[in-house]
Amino acid sequence: FKVHAGPGTTMANSGQGSDTFIGGSGTAYFQDAGHGGVTFAFDAGTDGETIIQGFDASPDVPDHVVLNGFAAVTQADVTVVGGSSYLDLGGTRLVFVGVVVTVTHGTIT
Repeated sequence: FKVHAGPGTTMANSGQGSDTFIGGSGTAYFQDAGHGGVTFAFDAGTDGETIIQGFDASPDVPDHVVLNGFAAVTQADVTVVGGSSYLDLGGTRLVFVGVVVTVTHGTIT
């Protein structure tokens, strides 16, 4: 299924994989409780905050992050605090709870 966050608060859970969560201008809480395969997509200019729990970068069925219209993302854009990763892209903030993400050639894993 596909969930598009709006200007308010949005909460969505994925347990089956193959879902798409799209960040909005408000605050979104997205959780991948399954085995991966979820796409998290964000558009430049929406200026929202998204908290992602259960991000899975395993090579079997990885989750994916799609950043539309943003400048190139590098590891320098990621701040790690207490085992969670914070990615600030202008007015858009992504928080990966309990995961230290890596950026390689603009791809978040």
